[in-house]
Amino acid sequence: MTGTNVRAATDGDHSWPRALARGEREAERKDLLDDEKAHTHALDRINARRRRLPMTEARNDHTFADPAGKHRFTDLFEGCTQLVPVTTC
Repeated sequence: MTGTNVRAATDGDHSWPRALARGEREAERKDLLDDEKAHTHALDRINARRRRLPMTEARNDHTFADPAGKHRFTDLFEGCTQLVPVTTC
């Protein structure tokens, strides 16, 4: 059985991948795995660069207001030496 002689099976609106001989399938899987590893290494390099970014000192004069009144930025995080912003989008 070869990839060129076997048509993709269909099941209603869903197309299934073509069928290949085991050796051909393994060669394509290895090629995909190589691409996945390269992508992982690239993402690791990007993440390392992000971790090496310099920190920024927080201004002490920034204030926040809530129903209890105004609060200085440093009062909100009293006792903390670092502030790490996190997004959840």
